[in-house]
Amino acid sequence: MNYQWGFAYENIGQYTDAISEYNKAIAKDPSYADAWYRKGVTLEKKGQFDAAKEAYVILLAINPSYTSTEESSNLTYLRGNVTGNLTGIDGLMRVSLVDPDIIIGILLLIIIVVGVFFYLNRENTLFQTKKKSPDKSAEKQGFDANGFNHHGNGYDTNSLESLFDAATAHHPGNPLVIRAVLTIACQISVEGREGKPVGTAFIVGDSDEVLQRSRQLILNPVSGHPRDELSIMNPAMTEYFKELAQLDGAFVISDDGVVEAAGRYISIDTGDVLVPKGLGTRHVSVAAITSVTNALGIVVSESGGGIRIYVKGKDIS
Repeated sequence: MNYQWGFAYENIGQYTDAISEYNKAIAKDPSYADAWYRKGVTLEKKGQFDAAKEAYVILLAINPSYTSTEESSNLTYLRGNVTGNLTGIDGLMRVSLVDPDIIIGILLLIIIVVGVFFYLNRENTLFQTKKKSPDKSAEKQGFDANGFNHHGNGYDTNSLESLFDAATAHHPGNPLVIRAVLTIACQISVEGREGKPVGTAFIVGDSDEVLQRSRQLILNPVSGHPRDELSIMNPAMTEYFKELAQLDGAFVISDDGVVEAAGRYISIDTGDVLVPKGLGTRHVSVAAITSVTNALGIVVSESGGGIRIYVKGKDIS
């Protein structure tokens, strides 16, 4: 998904963010030719032509015959001035336009990329010689048997079941959809994303009315995807939705579980909504939207990972 994020950022001119996402994609798969190409193109757009050239050289080492319908003229020129077989490290040494300092830089970059790849995947690499035993100190760290954090997180029994019971007791929505959303919310609550705490919100049901009372903070990342792929109950999309949770704004989910929008800003009057002190604008806006629609609101707090559920403007969790 990092490649798609990079492409989206590139299309709206956020080149630094685009390069960051392409680098993440490359870290996961150093031979990802498309990611190297788009990184080179984006660096060109930023005016960083030397760095773009290095990206193209690595691309040609990975795939000497790589082509694109909108190919960079610099890549075409570079290909025309390269001799010999470019496959692997051997090939890099035969690039006629690259001086020794750049070759050394490229080799160091490859070493760094490989190192990052193994670091990110250290749980599954050959370097792991011992099977991890269960962490019996989990309870001391504040996690219950279900794996949910209970350091003042706003729900009583710290379990998916208690949240599900509270939500379905107060809202007539599809139980399968509600359970799927709560499952992802609980995972985000405990895991965060890439080691960092994440706060997000899900607005479930009455999506037409919710969309009318909100607006996009950014380009809608789920726009254009087939609706059957955007079901919150689709396990293949779980990691994608968790990735999108890092965006500012809320998810809007239809009654049948289709994610209609992400990064949605709730633009309604919140003056009549009362929430406990210490809770931020995310809680206030979700409570407000549920007070004027028939939606169910689920909020994951960035500070502490607490989960709260709102129906008719009230916290029912």
